[in-house]
Amino acid sequence: MILRVFLLSFIVLAAIACNRMQPPNDYSSEIRKREAVVIERLKDIRSAQIAYRSRFGKFTGDFDSLMCFIKNDSIKGSTSWVNIKDSLFKSSDYNIDSLPYIPFSDAVKFTIKSGFVKRGLVTLPVFEVSADAVFYLHNLNHNLNDLYDSGVFVGLKVGSMLEASLDGNWE
Repeated sequence: MILRVFLLSFIVLAAIACNRMQPPNDYSSEIRKREAVVIERLKDIRSAQIAYRSRFGKFTGDFDSLMCFIKNDSIKGSTSWVNIKDSLFKSSDYNIDSLPYIPFSDAVKFTIKSGFVKRGLVTLPVFEVSADAVFYLHNLNHNLNDLYDSGVFVGLKVGSMLEASLDGNWE
């Protein structure tokens, strides 16, 4: 009898410990939905950075410059100059002013950096834009600190300050 109680207690404690390490299914679903929205925003920022580099030969490390470029500048198309905003953000209902902000956060901006890396005799422009998971998952009803401390969530980023890469860490 005592062995059964001990075994049952052990199983219950193990289940509780496992549930603390893994989010519930509905929570996981909401995480995936939010990450998808953040990834789309990062892809838009990457497209804007690539256009910026094609115009100026480098990436920008601040959103003020990037936003001014998107709203006011043009790039050379196949036959004529094309407005950046119209070229990259074709949807008329796209709120371009939301680009610097992490979705689901309380108006927290993405972290943006730019610089150069040297590879052999060549110096290459680089950029990195990142969103810490704590900002886009902050208001979910789950103990985010346990998940974050366990290393489950590191956030999302595109580009790299260490190598010439345009990839996102989700790709």
